[in-house]
Amino acid sequence: MCLSCGLLNIHPRTKLNMQKKDQNENLKASGLKINGVFIGKENNSAFVLYENGVILSCGVFGSSTKDDIVSRINNRTLVLKPKIPSDVGLYGFYFNEVTNRYNIVIEKWEITGRVYDSSVRYQGVVMDSVTLYFKNKMILDNYYILHKLDVKPDSTNSFIK
Repeated sequence: MCLSCGLLNIHPRTKLNMQKKDQNENLKASGLKINGVFIGKENNSAFVLYENGVILSCGVFGSSTKDDIVSRINNRTLVLKPKIPSDVGLYGFYFNEVTNRYNIVIEKWEITGRVYDSSVRYQGVVMDSVTLYFKNKMILDNYYILHKLDVKPDSTNSFIK
C-alpha cells in the first residue's frame, strides 16, 4: 500500500461481490449464536460476526489464552477498530441440502501489491450454535468456537457502508 494513501486513510480497492444484508433470519434458521468473539482452536485467530452481515477480524493472539482475549475485549484494553480494509468483510449463509447443514460464506479484501484489488472467500459449516468449521483454514484455523462477550465492539467502519 502506498505510504501517502495509508496516512490519508485512502485504501484503493475493488468492490466485494457480496452485499451487506441483515442476517437475523439466517442466524435464527442456522441456530448460530453471535453474542461474542469466535476464536480459533489452534492459533487464537479471532473474529466477530454482526447481525448486519459485517465481520470484524480481531487478529491473531498467538500464546494468549482464550480467557485473556475475551477479558481484553470486555475491558476495552484491546480496541477493535478497523484500520484497513482487510480488517472487515461480509458474510452470509446458505442451506446445503446434501449435508443438511447451514454453510457460512465470508468475503474479505485481500491486499495484492499496494492495493486491495481482490477479495478472498472462505466457506464454512455451522456445526452447532457456537462452532464454525472451515475446510480450508480461515486465517490460521479450521475450528472457531464462540466465546461470549459482555458487549461486542461496534461494527461501524469506513470501508463497508
